[in-house]
Amino acid sequence: MPIFATGILYYIDYSISGQNPIFVLLAILIGIVLGMVLNLKKIAIWQPKKTMIINALLIATGFTILFFVGGNAILASIPFLIVGIGYAGGMVAIPVLMGDAIDNDELITGKRREAIYGGVNAIVTKPAISIANFIFLAVIVAFGFVVPTGVIQPQTDMALIGLLFAFCIIPALLLVLAALALRWYPLDGPEWLEKKRHIMELHEEKEKEYHQSLSEKKKSKA
Repeated sequence: MPIFATGILYYIDYSISGQNPIFVLLAILIGIVLGMVLNLKKIAIWQPKKTMIINALLIATGFTILFFVGGNAILASIPFLIVGIGYAGGMVAIPVLMGDAIDNDELITGKRREAIYGGVNAIVTKPAISIANFIFLAVIVAFGFVVPTGVIQPQTDMALIGLLFAFCIIPALLLVLAALALRWYPLDGPEWLEKKRHIMELHEEKEKEYHQSLSEKKKSKA
């Protein structure tokens, strides 16, 4: 959500300039809390793949509504609430999806390689944040946005539409594409749950072996 992190500042300064942003900020915070509670309860039922798809589409829906009502801070609080719920759900589901990928890799290779996955994730996400911010700024400038030079500059109606387009529509489209792509994510369903149970059994065996080796070392020292 790098576009969101950057865009929310522009949104408050320009799209709802002169209005109280407290409605927007409270809606986001309440949405995040509700999303955390809901998704932590439902992820075991929905499973990570479905949870991620639901929340990606939820955020996309919120952004789409925001594009049309974003000029009013009070009305905008409704889509921001939806976005907050979906964002929290994504933050719940993404680490689980990553864990499933690591578990599957362990089944294939026999090795536990969290560090490699974490490193690759960092390599991908850091440039992605820069690219997302570049796209956001390039789009609003293309719509005629006047870059501020120390103070907030007056903007044309077209520039304000461009700001909402970059802030809402582009992320919504990308999230819909991500949700569609997740339909082919293979680590899901009864077969995968059976593999997960097998992984848990392997981990329990490794833990027992580790404790046995510790007890044997203590005996040898004694």
